[in-house]
Amino acid sequence: MDRHGQTAVHLPAAVLNAAFLVALPLTGPYSGPVLATAIVVAGGLTTPSLEAGLRALWPSVLL
Repeated sequence: MDRHGQTAVHLPAAVLNAAFLVALPLTGPYSGPVLATAIVVAGGLTTPSLEAGLRALWPSVLL
């Protein structure tokens, strides 16, 4: 985030995370636990790091 900015990092991560969260119920109950586990892991890995971005913005919020 320091190199490219928060928007350049958070936006693709949020879009990918949302896509995985939407794909999970669309796989259906017959897809099997392996596919569901892979989608959940991919969704977890693409979760945006909002806490780190907020920590960087605290000085501008408090002043």
